[in-house]
Amino acid sequence: MADAPDTEQQAVEPDAREVLSVSQLNDRIASVVQDTPALNGVRCIGEVTDLHQNSTALYFTLTD
Repeated sequence: MADAPDTEQQAVEPDAREVLSVSQLNDRIASVVQDTPALNGVRCIGEVTDLHQNSTALYFTLTD
């Protein structure tokens, strides 16, 4: 990425000292997934295991 402009380089390689909230990290991950053409329309088939629920969320593991 030596040819990338500084702004693009920064977006790809954030400052290691930067501290993000969980929401900020989730937003960045979502942006990467949404902006990656190779991931558009990808479907996944697996088995849901270790299903747990609390008052605000549902957690599970997806395995092959």
